[in-house]
Amino acid sequence: MSTQPQIEEEVMQRFAGNAQRRAAGQLDIAMQATIKGDARRIFTALTVPEYREAWMCPPDPNPGSFVTAQQAADQYQLDFYRSGALHATVTGQYQVCRRHRLDFTWRDHRMPDWPESHVRVHIDGHFESSRLTLLHCGIFREDHSRWLHRMWLASLDKLASLF
Repeated sequence: MSTQPQIEEEVMQRFAGNAQRRAAGQLDIAMQATIKGDARRIFTALTVPEYREAWMCPPDPNPGSFVTAQQAADQYQLDFYRSGALHATVTGQYQVCRRHRLDFTWRDHRMPDWPESHVRVHIDGHFESSRLTLLHCGIFREDHSRWLHRMWLASLDKLASLF
């Protein structure tokens, strides 16, 4: 039996709180990963563009699929390539809220009329192992939610494998 629905509900309760009520029809993504590394190193991998390129994955990895990352001040851009061709561009702003928490907006340019979504990442860490919790909320299209869910699963698996 999978514990994913229970984990998703725990993450929703932990991060959503009363201030961020879910809108009707919103398809949030919540997941956790245990990573064998200290929180400081994991946080660096999340915030430095060169490291983002190493762990972020397109949801349908094949030999010609990869991600490039750019950053200027608090703005970032991710380009997702499929079979060597640009498939999606995501831009947004990020903010380091505490030493181990990162909030950022997510605007997928394939859907210019949809509102940007929001991602919160929190790392509870020790020297040997850390727990990364991710909540991506404000998603309103089911196909996009499935794409994001596969992308985050593949990316967090790859991140964990790097440590």
